[in-house]
This record gives sequence, C-alpha cells and structure tokens, in this order.
Amino acid sequence: MPLNPSEDSAINLDLGYADDNVVGYDHPTVLLFKNNKHLDRNALGVRLRILLQGDEERNIGLMLSDDDLLAQQSGGTFSEIVDRDGWVNKLPVLAWILVVEIIYLAALPLTMFIFRPLPDRGIILARIFGLLVVSYIPLVGCVCGMDGLFQVCRVPRAGSCYRNPHWLF
Repeated sequence: MPLNPSEDSAINLDLGYADDNVVGYDHPTVLLFKNNKHLDRNALGVRLRILLQGDEERNIGLMLSDDDLLAQQSGGTFSEIVDRDGWVNKLPVLAWILVVEIIYLAALPLTMFIFRPLPDRGIILARIFGLLVVSYIPLVGCVCGMDGLFQVCRVPRAGSCYRNPHWLF
C-alpha cells in the first residue's frame, strides 16, 4: 500500500511532512487500526476505497507561485548554464583536488605565520585552516542575514573593480 499521496492507488495515506530525517527514519509514524466489526480483508478494502473516493479533487501540484515558476523557468536549463563537455565535468575529482590545493596554497602564508612556533610551521594545518576560512565566509553570510557576506566580499570586489571598471555595470 503506497503511503505517498502522489502515487496512484486505491488507498493513499497522507502522513504529513517530516521536517527532519530523525522523524522519517528513526521515529516513523505508527498507525494502529482495530477491526471492531471483524470484517474480512476484502470488506475492509471496499470500505476504505469508498471513504477515499471523495478525496479525488485533491491535487498537490507545484507549490511555487506563478512569478517564482516563471523566474525558475527563465533561468535556463543545466545544459545552457554549464558546459557539459568542459574538463570540470569530465574530471570532477581532479577539479575538486585542484580547488582544495588552490585553497591550501592561498592559506599557506597566513598559516605559516600563525603557527610559526611549531616545528613544521603549520604546513600540515594549512589545508584544514584554508578550508575552514573558505567555509566561514558563507557561514557569516547566513548568520548575519547576508549583510555580513556582502561586507566580507566588498574588499575583493573593490579591488577587482578598480582594475576592471567595466565590471561595475
């Protein structure tokens, strides 16, 4: 018996929406039914189908507003936005390793300065430190309501716009 109301079946149970994986996987909703009239399986099936026939008008459909739907559809498809034949899509592991190494090299001078008392001067910690710094920027943006993210990004943008003034418009 399907539990998802969007599946086609004679009997559908709408169990609501689970906010978290804990609700859906660790603590699933348990329903117990008691057959007080001692009906057989076929009679119960007929009664349940009769009760649920009036629920045919329910159609979930899209939950987006018309404006949001238009904005999403006008954004383009994945193939239009991303080069599917690019080297990043052909070699994704190499692309990720390259990104992590660039972050490592960018964080290396600051890490060597901060951890200079250590015997290796923090070279081993540079990769972790760089990833933490890179992930801290979106965290600040979320916590500060995006204002903080724009404040953090203002300095690099000012430098790039100074070198390329046509980027302003």
